[in-house]
Amino acid sequence: MLKTRILTALVLIPLVLLGLFEASMTVWQLAIAGILGLAAWEWGRLARMGRLQHSLFILSCLALAGGWYWLSLQSPLWWMHVGIRPGLVQSLLVVSVLGFWLLIVPLWLARQLKIQQTWFLWLAGLLALLPFAWSLVSWRFGLASGRAGAELTLAVMALVWVADSAAYFAGRAFGKHKLAPAISPGKTWEGVAGAFAGTTLYAALAWHWGWLSLLHLSLGQAILAAVLLTPLSIMGDLYESWLKRCAGIKDSSQLLPGHGGVLDRVDALLAVLPVSFALLLLVKGL
Repeated sequence: MLKTRILTALVLIPLVLLGLFEASMTVWQLAIAGILGLAAWEWGRLARMGRLQHSLFILSCLALAGGWYWLSLQSPLWWMHVGIRPGLVQSLLVVSVLGFWLLIVPLWLARQLKIQQTWFLWLAGLLALLPFAWSLVSWRFGLASGRAGAELTLAVMALVWVADSAAYFAGRAFGKHKLAPAISPGKTWEGVAGAFAGTTLYAALAWHWGWLSLLHLSLGQAILAAVLLTPLSIMGDLYESWLKRCAGIKDSSQLLPGHGGVLDRVDALLAVLPVSFALLLLVKGL
């Protein structure tokens, strides 16, 4: 299993870096659409959708993502012609992202709700997956194109990887107090402390090395952002773990040998990327 995981990682890591640093905006969006389609397929499995519902869910994710892309290309004159404020769609997206990850998901996990209604899981899937796809494009090209945008996107994604790795090693070394045994028995409060320590150090280094220069943050603001986003990283992981536990499966799929499925690899990113960009838009006044 370890050999399989390593081989898969040796293929995936260069592909991610190649896409980030070399792909044009169109190619990047097509790649994200592919990831979105696979994630939607896995979500349908977690929600135990029937064949028709499953197909319609995947198509709805791709169609809504395409619709958002088309709207983003329209000029201000077009928005004025149809009588819609240009920032309205983006404002609604920000509200839905923050409402889902800061209100609905914490309540869902705190009460350990075993929701079976397909319509609710369908809606939850849209709220989890579409903003994730939007944020991947927005972080990469929303503030700057070229290498600068790629470095910033990688820096934000690396925060999640640092949190996960630090939590794992701290939990293995010092873990005694379970965080959420009914959801993910392996996670501990000591691991959470390790995640905070790791992301705090990472934020300081990323700021020092200039990876966050596009955000115009002070050192204190960079560290504060990392501290605020770390719980979201943990929550995204717990949320996908709870969905799998409710569905009675270990992995979202076997698409990535040794790593499970797409959702298993991006679970924490589902929360961190869209929420961080939504907060950035709020700070900038949309």
